[in-house]
Amino acid sequence: MLADELTRADSVDTGLARFMERRFDRGKLVVENSLRLGEIEMNHDSPQEHTRIMIDSMTQLRQPA
Repeated sequence: MLADELTRADSVDTGLARFMERRFDRGKLVVENSLRLGEIEMNHDSPQEHTRIMIDSMTQLRQPA
């Protein structure tokens, strides 16, 4: 994806900016959900919530970016 954006862009800065626009929300999802999963595991919280977050995360990550 980065190579695609850099190839299409007029400059490296433009290509990187477009790449970030496409990838930021996906990266944010991974970080936030990973933090929550770690909290659930450390606190021995709901296994159902853990499973729900994992399923939701994998469903969203399977979608084309």
